[in-house]
Amino acid sequence: MKKVKAIIERANDGNYSVYMDTDKVGYLITGTGTSTEEAIML
Repeated sequence: MKKVKAIIERANDGNYSVYMDTDKVGYLITGTGTSTEEAIML
């Protein structure tokens, strides 16, 4: 298992996005939602 940093950003429309800040793995996990909790849940 590898640890990666997750970046959470708030868009102009009030929604949130979360994405991984790494290039050490061969995939990318992202999420969106109306709250930080919703964006983090997969």
